[in-house]
Amino acid sequence: MKKYAIPILAGALFLNAFPALAQEQTTTQAQATAQTTQEQPTAQEIQKNMGSFTVYPAKPNAVNSSSIIAEIKPGGTYEETVIVENKNDYAATLTTYAVDGTTAKEGGFTVKMKNDIQENIGLWAITDPTEIEVAARQKMEVKITITVPENAAMGEYRGGFVAEATKETSSTIVTTLRVAMPIQVTVTANPQIIPRMAAKQNIFQNYYLWASLGIFVLCMAYFFWTNHKEKKHKKHAAHNEHAQHHGHTGPH
Repeated sequence: MKKYAIPILAGALFLNAFPALAQEQTTTQAQATAQTTQEQPTAQEIQKNMGSFTVYPAKPNAVNSSSIIAEIKPGGTYEETVIVENKNDYAATLTTYAVDGTTAKEGGFTVKMKNDIQENIGLWAITDPTEIEVAARQKMEVKITITVPENAAMGEYRGGFVAEATKETSSTIVTTLRVAMPIQVTVTANPQIIPRMAAKQNIFQNYYLWASLGIFVLCMAYFFWTNHKEKKHKKHAAHNEHAQHHGHTGPH
């Protein structure tokens, strides 16, 4: 019996969304024939078997932090570093590459398969390295270089950076898990630099914030302590004054 693959497309494939692991199964004619003799695993079963990993820009842009956005002139080159994170408790061997964008059956944005005919991003972009092994619960950097041809038409082009894991789950089934991150390239004669997102200040890592908070807490504690002490002193003074008053006016 011939082996057949079950492609799983995962990632943030809409330019206005954060990356989320979304799975989609596609069936070829050969697979459709095989379905009559053997039940295919569900997306949940594949996810459990393959594990999970994510991809995102090392230095997110301020427009959309979950995608690569660049303006490049014809003949120009753009480089970006992508983080591939392995969320499994075991090492993962992944293949990286770039592909063109296309329209999904539902009408939304998705990316082409690796073996599809590529016309722009899939031809212009090169990943390095193309194969990586990421240790359990670790991250690895992958460089993507986009070179726009001199004769490229002005306009916007969409594609995706893909990290792919393939595993033979049985003697007749080969499963493929793909995580894709959107790429948006605008070819223009006057490219502008897309601003980067400022480094996020995690409250647990912001020492200045904690130092300021500590000083504030100490000041407030001192304020309440002195206020309490003053009230106690006034109360004691009032008590003494009251006692003295009764002592002078009492019977002789």
